[in-house]
Amino acid sequence: MNRYLINLPYQNKFLVVTNTENIYKGLILKYGKYATIYTREEAPDNTIEAYTNENSYIVKYKNEIHYVTSAVQAIIELIGKDRKYDESVYAMHGAAIEKDGQAYLFLAPTGTGKTTLTAYLTLKGFGYITDDCILVSKADLTVFPCSTPIQMRSGGVEVLQSDIPDFNIELKQVSDRYALFPNRYVERTLPIKEIFFIKRTDINEIRELSSMEKNQLLLKSSLTEHKLNVEILRFISKLSKVKCSELKYKDLEYVLRVINNEL
Repeated sequence: MNRYLINLPYQNKFLVVTNTENIYKGLILKYGKYATIYTREEAPDNTIEAYTNENSYIVKYKNEIHYVTSAVQAIIELIGKDRKYDESVYAMHGAAIEKDGQAYLFLAPTGTGKTTLTAYLTLKGFGYITDDCILVSKADLTVFPCSTPIQMRSGGVEVLQSDIPDFNIELKQVSDRYALFPNRYVERTLPIKEIFFIKRTDINEIRELSSMEKNQLLLKSSLTEHKLNVEILRFISKLSKVKCSELKYKDLEYVLRVINNEL
């Protein structure tokens, strides 16, 4: 029996137990270095079992049994639904890149192009921090890397091929996405330089947000539901001291120029 550990930073661990080695390849494409072969006897609280069953798979988790055609996709969905974050971090739905030792954050809902934008910027030489889960320290507002491979949709790949004429990066398919492994991963915590709330539109425009707008949008960007207690409000107030802007863009190059202060 094969055992693999999914150990994402500041999150609960998941053990995957399976009778096939093929699943591990898919887990590497999704979670990268955070998916490892597990050899210890003690198991984390969360164990997902996945077994081959003729032309399909049986996936078991917490008294639930799922019959699926893609075990990797089922495991990814189960982990996504049951992820929990350490109390020391504020987890936000967004992407982040590094320039000159500082983090630039891009916050937006799913399907708004932040992953494509992140891939574009990393291909332009910026350091890669994350494409989906931003982990901010509540203590000092530094950003912890969560550098899983960039998960691109087919439409995003087409945008990169159009915007980067010499684009010849090999991509590996995992379920309905394509995994891109950036050349430069950030390995240390970084201070935040600027936060962008991005929108893909038919214009290029940037404006700095008011204090009220910043507070509201930062609260909405959380990956978990929080009770509006004093601790959270103090943290949001502290985080809102960082420069926050609404960034509308139709061209990826426009965002590149914003980051490089070329406007």
